[in-house]
Amino acid sequence: MHAPQITQISPGQFDSVLINMMPEWSGLLPTLAFAKSLRDRGVRVIYGGYDSSFARDELFKNELSCFKTYIEREGFNYYFYNASKGYSHTLKEVKTLVRDQAVDLFLVDSIFQFQGLTIAKCGVPVAVLATNFLSTMNFGVPPFTSSMLPGPNGFPIVKVVYAWLLRYLEWNYKPWLSAPIRSSRRYIYNVRSLKQITNSVGLKCGFTEYGIRPRLPYNILCPKELDFPTVGEKNYLGLNVDLSRSEYDFNWDELSDGNPLIYCSLGSQSYRYFRQAAGTFLSLVVKSFLQREDYQLVLHIGRDRSVEEFAGLPARIKVCSWAPQLTILKRASAAITHGGLNTIQECIYSGVPMVVFPSVNDEPGNAARIVYHGLGVRGNLQRCSVQQLLSMIDEVIENQLYKDNIVRMRDQIVDRSTLTSGFKKLQALVI
Repeated sequence: MHAPQITQISPGQFDSVLINMMPEWSGLLPTLAFAKSLRDRGVRVIYGGYDSSFARDELFKNELSCFKTYIEREGFNYYFYNASKGYSHTLKEVKTLVRDQAVDLFLVDSIFQFQGLTIAKCGVPVAVLATNFLSTMNFGVPPFTSSMLPGPNGFPIVKVVYAWLLRYLEWNYKPWLSAPIRSSRRYIYNVRSLKQITNSVGLKCGFTEYGIRPRLPYNILCPKELDFPTVGEKNYLGLNVDLSRSEYDFNWDELSDGNPLIYCSLGSQSYRYFRQAAGTFLSLVVKSFLQREDYQLVLHIGRDRSVEEFAGLPARIKVCSWAPQLTILKRASAAITHGGLNTIQECIYSGVPMVVFPSVNDEPGNAARIVYHGLGVRGNLQRCSVQQLLSMIDEVIENQLYKDNIVRMRDQIVDRSTLTSGFKKLQALVI
């Protein structure tokens, strides 16, 4: 198997690109393969992100510093925005960075599309760089927060409409329950301001999984084959797995080559969104593997937990606060995952079937796609039992169909010559 062909461009199309992503590992890591592909072809790529004043807790503050260190270690400049002075000041800093660095393409996270509007008004081409299956509301496919699966004739339109309605009510009206007057004023002001700005650059607004957003061009950092058959204007940038990223050495001494190895990780953000449920589930995983001496486990617990909490385990169960995921997946027979898109792509590239336990954000939709394509099975994070978990692991390891499906998709994605057209499509879509 050869390396995935990330999108290519011709020299001189864009000289300097600024990438502004959500300050999370799940937002930054998927962009690196794409950024390195641009750099290899003579494009200067820089990153922008919030400083520690953006953080809500001490652990997040440390992560923000780690982002800058990691990105710069990979060979890119990373510029901080001061979040303490408010959003308007941040927009000014973004504009200043674009001007001072002579940026001629601005790629922005799907959450920060308002920054894109500000830069578009300056005459710089703008597009969304999404690390999820972002959609503008349409009745051909449910929002990525839905776990719905299509039937033989596609999605039932009534259920899709209902799923979008729930998302619309959740996004627009949930804040009103706690502060109705303040929320309603803010909502009306934001919508009016958004429409005025979008009209000034010749765009319209639409409702997405993140609320009302400008209809900027969407570029999805994953292969089209992984998505459902969709309705809407999207550009898929192909398989984005950074094979050259820095990963620390892993000690394999206590793990054998004989028994199947299962890798378990609930991602880098579990402590922020569902820490208690994640802790309960991780304990369940350990309890399950204590019953199966024929399985080995590498358990990634995150940096918010102590390895000492899991002391006294047999050598075949290895617990670590941070794991070199690509390295481990090379030897894994299956992966237990939360369903983050970055992990899914790395499992596909490594040919590893998945047991997915989605929880928040885009994870339910990602898990539905895994099941739809036969790449794994999914479970309920809060209701899973020891026997259910072991049964699902047995299923994806012993049933060759899952391995065949994932290898077939990997080979199809890697060998597709059309992967080289991703950036050319992006050129046609930017405003």
